Amino acid sequence: MATVPARGLKAGVDPTVAEFRVRSWKEGAGVRVLVFAVIASGPKPEVREDQIASVLVPIDQSVEIAATEKYNARRISLTAYIDQIRRPRYSVETPHIDIPVRPWAPPQRPR
Repeated sequence: MATVPARGLKAGVDPTVAEFRVRSWKEGAGVRVLVFAVIASGPKPEVREDQIASVLVPIDQSVEIAATEKYNARRISLTAYIDQIRRPRYSVETPHIDIPVRPWAPPQRPR
């Protein structure tokens, strides 16, 4: 997981959220990336995550997340690639973050 600070869409505009959270895992020939807006509300701030994007980023390609603009924040650019030891990775630009991707299976739901 990574946390990306929200940056104003343009000068003089404040984002309506402070940050976005990014989670990822290897899926097929790429990396599945979920992006969440982190929303604090109430007199005693309770934090909630709203999923704003789910994208499959092919290896050696980039994807822009425009859904951040709904929160008056700049787009996030995601790039998936294979590192020198052949592990899938992705990076997030604005600002740049580089996170290794670990295999992940969704939790089992009770029946």
